[in-house]
Amino acid sequence: MPKSASKNSFEATAAHAAGSTTRRIDVQLLDRAHLASMQRLLATPDVCRALYGGMLSEAQLQAVAHMHLRAATQGAGQAWVLSEAGEPGAVLGYLGIFRDQLVYAIRPELRRRGWASLLLRHGCQACAAPEGVRVLNASVLGENAASARLLEANGFRFAGHGHALPPGANGGVVRTLEYTLSVPPSRNAMVKAGPRWDPEHCRA
Repeated sequence: MPKSASKNSFEATAAHAAGSTTRRIDVQLLDRAHLASMQRLLATPDVCRALYGGMLSEAQLQAVAHMHLRAATQGAGQAWVLSEAGEPGAVLGYLGIFRDQLVYAIRPELRRRGWASLLLRHGCQACAAPEGVRVLNASVLGENAASARLLEANGFRFAGHGHALPPGANGGVVRTLEYTLSVPPSRNAMVKAGPRWDPEHCRA
């Protein structure tokens, strides 16, 4: 990512009416100010189980949050967060792309309101690097039907079943649903080829 890019350089704002209140939520590039709140998001039980097959230790969560930040700031990938407008440190959702692998999470209270789709759209628009990223991959652990529906609604195609050894599964093998999305080349792409996402790096 160019050094001149800021956390607001890839921003979109939307409003969600909830009763008599309106929430404004921004999509921002991940930076160091988001780390603590991102770690709390990943520690949410259903988020952690969906991403890692079980609960991780605090040290593991800290390690993976820093790994995402390093990848996003050192040109090995890209990462975005959803945050409340005016509260950039409060992470409500997250999406990371590392070479050709997509990882995302969103707080339970914001699900089924279009915010995860907003993150996916922005990520997919930015990931088509001239260096050769042409297919974006996503894995769904277990039978996470909601996540599978989200991917399918945003253009991903089911590619078959697989298996993973997520760090939260204590060495157990977890069945996965594999999805792919064809990515057209873009001269404005921000994600360059780099290290592939490897859950083993979260182990601490």
